Amino acid sequence: MKATLLFLAGFSIIAFNAQADRLQEGYVTWPSSIDLPSYVQQWNGGTGKLTVGGETWEDENFFVSRVKPKARFYNTASQVYPSMTQYDAASNPNGTDKRYLWWVPIGDCPGDGSYHTNALPNGVYDGEVFSMWSYMDHYGNWTSPWGWSPGAFADVAHKNGVAVSGVASVPYASAGDGWTEAISSFKDIDGAALGKFLYYHGVDGLGYNSEWIGLAPSTYITPVHDQIAAYMADRNPIYENVWYGGTNDNGSITFDTGVQVNYANIFRNASMFLNYNWNNPSIMQNSVAYAKQQNRNPFFIYAGMNQQGGHPTTGDNYPLLAGYQYSIGVWGAHNYNMFWQGRTGGGAALSTVQRYYLNTCEQWFTNGKR
Repeated sequence: MKATLLFLAGFSIIAFNAQADRLQEGYVTWPSSIDLPSYVQQWNGGTGKLTVGGETWEDENFFVSRVKPKARFYNTASQVYPSMTQYDAASNPNGTDKRYLWWVPIGDCPGDGSYHTNALPNGVYDGEVFSMWSYMDHYGNWTSPWGWSPGAFADVAHKNGVAVSGVASVPYASAGDGWTEAISSFKDIDGAALGKFLYYHGVDGLGYNSEWIGLAPSTYITPVHDQIAAYMADRNPIYENVWYGGTNDNGSITFDTGVQVNYANIFRNASMFLNYNWNNPSIMQNSVAYAKQQNRNPFFIYAGMNQQGGHPTTGDNYPLLAGYQYSIGVWGAHNYNMFWQGRTGGGAALSTVQRYYLNTCEQWFTNGKR
């Protein structure tokens, strides 16, 4: 009986400590997504102090990576399929090894627009502990602000040669007042200063939910991208901007048209995440040819997959994809990724929740259930 009481007392202490380790709401103040241009100006090359919500921001260190980004290590001799080789315009123009973009939310971002814990360290067992880094090239944290990433998350990614980024979650059709101001002022930013800002904080690219009308990227965004690319050229080997294939150079929406002249300026220094009806062989062939014509790696074109279940409406898509120099991009969804949302499928106990989440990820990435 005493042993039982002692065990129960010990269990209570463990439970109390687990609860005490939970990252409490409001403990870390997140930066604002639409204020990226303002932050770069305030930061002033690292000599200024940022303000968030009109107050001096004390939490910047939560958003600084301490691990430099490294290029992914490849060894074809150790691959299951040694014939899957990296594309190189000069030495291997027929390369077949696809890139993988994981463009999903992290953890418990609710629908009210707040970020909660996201990828910040959190001492509870019901937390998203991602382990499939070796399967991807870019983890675009879809619920992290534009130009920001939690530093601990970036550290792990960088150790595995994986790029990380946040997303400009611009509403469909109309950018709205806040985003209109942010994008309009973006063109006045010194691209080298923004590059230094991103590099210091460990952010490997800028992501865009680009499905707005107006605010032509050729005027407001792509000139800055060119300057950032020049800054990153000899500093960050995995830097990559990601553009959703909606808004084109001129500020019009042209979904499902592949990569062609309407995206020439955007595609120069950003990858293309195509909308889900990408499976037109003629468009695919023309897009690959256009990329090569522009001296761009065609594998920076991602065939968009919707993890919620949306997909091209016709055709055998993965067999079709295998025959083209397109990469794979997975989105889903606005507030939670599907693996995280479905983590209680095996039961409610925290150890079961964690195991179910990890097993689901492993089955997906290794094709364990075919």
